[in-house]
Amino acid sequence: MSPLSRMLEHLDLGGLPCAVTRRADSVVIDRQDGMQAVARDAAGGLVEVLYEWAPHETARESCSPEIGAGFLRLIFERTRLKRVLLPVP
Repeated sequence: MSPLSRMLEHLDLGGLPCAVTRRADSVVIDRQDGMQAVARDAAGGLVEVLYEWAPHETARESCSPEIGAGFLRLIFERTRLKRVLLPVP
């Protein structure tokens, strides 16, 4: 199973107005207000998460699939653009 598939097993965006779209090599998550994040497989069994943290500024973090799922939840719980700290296990 790919890291991205493992991440999706742990992803819980319940209660958030988000849509998850699976593509061949990535997952795109959109929120109704236009916020977006992308997750994709990375080397070493990790996932890479990209999200906008300021206008036209993209942050990129690599982490385990389980942490990536929680990280995406934190990203979409934001009420405004800001940097999100990667959770530490």
